[in-house]
Amino acid sequence: MLHEIGHFIAAFIVHAKIIKFRISLFGINMQINTNDLSLNKKLALFFSGPFVNLLIMVYFYNIFYDIAYINIFLSLINLLPIVPLDGGNVLKSVLEQYVKRKYVYRITLTVNIIFLIIVAYYFYLSFNVMYLAISSMALKGILQEKNLILEEKLKNTYRKFI
Repeated sequence: MLHEIGHFIAAFIVHAKIIKFRISLFGINMQINTNDLSLNKKLALFFSGPFVNLLIMVYFYNIFYDIAYINIFLSLINLLPIVPLDGGNVLKSVLEQYVKRKYVYRITLTVNIIFLIIVAYYFYLSFNVMYLAISSMALKGILQEKNLILEEKLKNTYRKFI
């Protein structure tokens, strides 16, 4: 929850509009409109959540080691380059500066598929539920990126008829 508060504060600072605020199986999540933000503002927004986890880790390191350990773990997981995690959003934002949008979707889709295969394999070997959770996040990102590719194709097709 404090992770999302970090995003909320950063959204306020960079003047980003919060579109949705929801509670799901994976915790609290915010959907923020980043379309009009500069790369630096996007990066500040996406890194703010993991940064809060690191601050919590530093604060609790000598008091409650378990809380510190959980927060460093959450920070690292959130920095994985898979959409919809913060690391995936950072990857997308950086790629958008150098590559056409349709290729950004394809690259992030490919990264998610690779992570899904690797993490599913580790789940198969260890039956660790954390690998299953990461796999489900990668799968969610695959579906989101696939929808964005389809949406882009429909827009391009529609433009041809106008």
